[in-house]
Amino acid sequence: MIKKLFPNVTLEADFHPTGLSSLIQNARNRDILFVNVSDVSKVDKILQSNLDESFKGLIVATKETNVIKSYNHVIIDKEEFEAKKLELINHMYPARDVRYVGVTGTNGKTTTCWLISELCLLEKKNVLYIGTIGIFYNGKKVSDDFVTTTPTLMDLRRIMHEIEGDIDIVALEISSHALIQRRLLGLCLDDAAWTNFSQDHLDYHKTMEEYFEAKELIVSMLKDTGKLFINEDEVELLNKVTSSKKEIVKNVELNEGKETPLFFKSSFNIKNLSLAKKLIGLNSINNIEKITPPPGRFEVIIKESINFVVDYAHTPDALENILREIKSTYSDHKIITV
Repeated sequence: MIKKLFPNVTLEADFHPTGLSSLIQNARNRDILFVNVSDVSKVDKILQSNLDESFKGLIVATKETNVIKSYNHVIIDKEEFEAKKLELINHMYPARDVRYVGVTGTNGKTTTCWLISELCLLEKKNVLYIGTIGIFYNGKKVSDDFVTTTPTLMDLRRIMHEIEGDIDIVALEISSHALIQRRLLGLCLDDAAWTNFSQDHLDYHKTMEEYFEAKELIVSMLKDTGKLFINEDEVELLNKVTSSKKEIVKNVELNEGKETPLFFKSSFNIKNLSLAKKLIGLNSINNIEKITPPPGRFEVIIKESINFVVDYAHTPDALENILREIKSTYSDHKIITV
């Protein structure tokens, strides 16, 4: 297969790749490593920091550099790069027949995808969750090696290939960086959700309009029958998204009682739960008391009569929301923010 794709490559007769990689930092000793070279000095610096002389794999690159030429390598045109990479992905990590759902948004991606996983477990469905807090198969962490929220298609397929067991649904957090960089090029989503939109990542996108356009690229990842779900409370977002694929999601109504987890007392987690329910096609939610909240998302720790709320809120909108919910939940407490 390698000789067919790269006729001019010179390799040892017994060369058998351990796998594929598009992240230099994650490349194993005998991997086929794909490197799209745009900044020669930057690529060489990363290669020097992460590969040593023991690397016996193959580097497939779009440009030769001083470091690349010291390893087994082949240079191909930029126009061929993605096509040949996809061909090898399909050969080494054949696609599984699963349902892919993706979640984007400034805040709430992790919680929504985590809730998809939790709901799937209640429904006895096999689920793979990939996002900010790691990779979980049926609720158990299998890896947190990735340095990005969203893996590439190659890494996603490799992860799925290495999972020993059935997979019914894959829940993916999809960041604006992943969308603009086309990290998941070649993947089609059955459905997607857009949680919300507020200020973030302006160091990368420069303007709010560019940031919005990056997020909106998730529409292009949908199958022909796919829908983009947006919560009914996100009025501004609903008005701004013009795609015919958008669908309004109404908030689920939970029976208030002592068994309702504190996590679901917050309005934004009800919105996240509503999107998760829609993405996996549930008509109703049973046994909500069995749902475990994601670590670090409105996580309550009680010690010596002090309630500590740990949350990942890192944007102005997220911080405002979490403080509002804490004030509402603990109305008779003093709030100290760290």
